Amino acid sequence: MSKSERVSIRPYHLGYLSSFGEVLGTNDYSEIVNHILNCHQLGCGNVPTNPHQNSLQVPSKIQP
Repeated sequence: MSKSERVSIRPYHLGYLSSFGEVLGTNDYSEIVNHILNCHQLGCGNVPTNPHQNSLQVPSKIQP
């Protein structure tokens, strides 16, 4: 069973998250943040400053 915590996102990050969500095909901020954190943890380097860059590759299986 997974544990969940609530966090606050600063308003000035919401535009970035929304743009990133468009690329991922979701508007669920939790999923977007989890994807970004997972990429960072794996060192995949696929978390661009501009989420519309062509270098974004979504991993086929996200590991906890």
